[in-house]
Amino acid sequence: MARYARPVTGRLVVLSALLALAGVATGGGTARRTAIATWNPFDAAGAVKPSLKIKPLGLGSCSPISEVIGEFGYRCGADNLVADPCWRDGPHQTDLVVCPYSPWDARAATIRVPHFMLASGVTFAARVDLRSDPPWGLELENGNRCLLAQGAHDSIATRNGHRLVVDYFCDRDSVVLVRNLRRGRVWRIGAARWTGRRYRLLGDVVIRRAIFPSLPPPMQRQNDLARAAAAASGLPLSQLLRVRISFPALDWANVEALAPETSKAISVWVVVHRAGRSWSIVHVRRPVCRSPQLPASARRQLFGCGLPRPERRLMDTDRSRWLMPHLCTSGWWLRHGAGSPASRLPRPPAWAARDAAASLGLSHPQTHPGMASTI
Repeated sequence: MARYARPVTGRLVVLSALLALAGVATGGGTARRTAIATWNPFDAAGAVKPSLKIKPLGLGSCSPISEVIGEFGYRCGADNLVADPCWRDGPHQTDLVVCPYSPWDARAATIRVPHFMLASGVTFAARVDLRSDPPWGLELENGNRCLLAQGAHDSIATRNGHRLVVDYFCDRDSVVLVRNLRRGRVWRIGAARWTGRRYRLLGDVVIRRAIFPSLPPPMQRQNDLARAAAAASGLPLSQLLRVRISFPALDWANVEALAPETSKAISVWVVVHRAGRSWSIVHVRRPVCRSPQLPASARRQLFGCGLPRPERRLMDTDRSRWLMPHLCTSGWWLRHGAGSPASRLPRPPAWAARDAAASLGLSHPQTHPGMASTI
């Protein structure tokens, strides 16, 4: 996760609709209402904010879903460094991602990912649900700033034998926040302090502002079209892995999801086409790179047709790596064995229910305040 440093100079974009729901915090004293804000590293046109100081990290790779902000962004890496969350560098086709350290920091990293649009696709996030979605960042009443934890989460034993999961790490005083966020007129959450040997519970703290991820308008439109394409594909939205979409018309999409438990494939895909506001499934015959049902530009953008075979194989290797957190569920490997390359889905299958809590996150060193990772 990102390091914590000086406040960001770019402004936080506070949505009027959300403010009407959640109100505004006072400058001092007890917050009368918790303010709700959204943030992304772009201006309204989708250009990176000039206030951000950019540090290039060179070549890397990304998984299509961030561990921190979910389907709004990506989890990326370069060399031995992990950067999460990352955003695609604007609404155009690009091989570059932008990874801000935090919504308060004036610094961001960039990573160049070869064939990024093929490897990771576009975002396909649902609209933020203030009732259940975890905020990316929390500002406490005392000014402490806290970011959502990644990877394996620590837990704190209570006197009655229960354990509280650590969900946020704060930038001051070795404070962490636990998984008991309560949302209302004023949001509150339990806090604890790492003493160097154990956690000491501090009781509830008041949240002055909760910050959620967002997209600039041009990228939000692409995101919503990708979400609609996924819904039209017949694949379960809870199992989505990646959505590739054709530019500039945004009228063809390749939707990929985890294969059903009865399949030997790791993932399955469905091609959909948009006419106006409606998407419909197109049954593409193989080999797809010679299919007359798809225009040449769609074959290239949805399947990588025209790329040298070694580069296409490399993308399959990358896909297998970022699929691992989704696949490491109880009994998955016993059911599927080694798996096989992605296959086209002939018809919507019956997906078995999958316990989301059983999914294993990527390995991450951030298990207590003394072991925060950096990018």
